[in-house]
Amino acid sequence: MNHHYVVKLILLGDPGAGKTSLLHRFVDDTFTEKYDTTIGVDFQAKTVTSTSGNILRLHLWDTAGQEHFRSIVTAYYRCIAAALLVFDVTNRETFDNLEHWLKDLRQKNESLHDLPIIILGNKTDVEKRKVSFEEAHEFAKKHNVRYSEISVKNNIGIDEAILRIIDDVDDVFIKKNIPCTGIKKRPLVGIEKKLELTQYNPFENYNKKKSNKLNCCIQS
Repeated sequence: MNHHYVVKLILLGDPGAGKTSLLHRFVDDTFTEKYDTTIGVDFQAKTVTSTSGNILRLHLWDTAGQEHFRSIVTAYYRCIAAALLVFDVTNRETFDNLEHWLKDLRQKNESLHDLPIIILGNKTDVEKRKVSFEEAHEFAKKHNVRYSEISVKNNIGIDEAILRIIDDVDDVFIKKNIPCTGIKKRPLVGIEKKLELTQYNPFENYNKKKSNKLNCCIQS
């Protein structure tokens, strides 16, 4: 499918929150109970249509949550159009650490406008939750970001949440023709598949180029 724009999104959150499983569920509608730990940064893509009718090729960057990968992950904050912060509603620590993720993201993103951000409370299919909807919603409201609850396992709320943040990207940047390093306009030429799964080696260009900024930006 042709697309009007390439839009870069980043998934952030603690290890085990469900970022990788969320990405696989959204891109190819599959679910596995356990994935290998993400090393550095992984990448997949999918084409969607915003509510206004813009066809967007999403580049979704799945990041490692471990502390020793932070220097690599933060390089990708600079040129994104939106962020999804994922926590596990059954794990209090993953919620408490959202404060760090938000602060770090906002300090290092280069957008001159408020970056569209959504917090996603995952694993709502589990009964013994440690974080209530009300508490998480109030936290999101306090930090002026969106909040939605999802179940990757049961495929609940994922498409709606991601498309909601895509509409925010459309409203904040595209409709107003405001430049954003996480968005690249593309001519409508050629035919592309609607769904494409791409594996990405985050270290290849990182080690070769020795430049985080060049490594993180969208390529044509």
